Amino acid sequence: AKLTSDVSRMKGRFAALDKTLRQSQKEYEKCLRKAENYTDEMETSMSDLHALDSIQRQAERRVTTQKEKVESLEAQMGDYPPENEIEDMINEARNSATDCRKKVQLTKIELGRVAQQLKEREQEEQASRAKLTKMNDDRARRKERIFRQHPKLYETYSWLDQNRKMFRRPVWGPIACEITTKSVNTAAYLEQHVPNSFLKAYVVECKEDYNLLYREVREKRRLPINVVLVENGKLSNISRMYSDRKLRMLKQDHGV
Repeated sequence: AKLTSDVSRMKGRFAALDKTLRQSQKEYEKCLRKAENYTDEMETSMSDLHALDSIQRQAERRVTTQKEKVESLEAQMGDYPPENEIEDMINEARNSATDCRKKVQLTKIELGRVAQQLKEREQEEQASRAKLTKMNDDRARRKERIFRQHPKLYETYSWLDQNRKMFRRPVWGPIACEITTKSVNTAAYLEQHVPNSFLKAYVVECKEDYNLLYREVREKRRLPINVVLVENGKLSNISRMYSDRKLRMLKQDHGV
């Protein structure tokens, strides 16, 4: 009976120890899992720490670079004049720009005035050109009329116009074709008071051209011609018999 009781106690103690062992095993496994979790957390923390360290080094490099840039800018700023001088320069530039704008405005006004003058000159030129064209047309018609009335005069003019290179200086005429009158009355007065032979004459400017023209037209071609010599194309001063006062008196009192 005692042996059975001891066996029972032993079984009870074994069961208690087994239970305690299983509990301890569970606690061990739990602690082991915690340790493994701590190890993972430590590895993550170490990785984060390394990443933070890398970020810090990059930040330090950026700070160093920015610091160098700041130092470079500060060195460049040392080359510029003081702030008050810069302000004076800015004000001077503004004043200069204002003056330039005024000059530009004045220049525009002047250009407008010049453009208006140019336009007026162009209009005057067009009017003069139209007047010259009309005069040339009138002269051409007058030539046609004169040459119809005097065919031999036309022959002399045609020969002269085709052979102008033979002469040393310009040859003018006939005088009637060179004269332009302002009115019909002036033309009639001219025809009445100037000899017809003179109106049909040619004008040369040197003795050689005089001899050449007379010889070629009068002697070789047997055409009538009158030639007037004006040395170098310049008329000498006319010496009048009466003074201007005397002429005015004669015109007033006698219609001369």
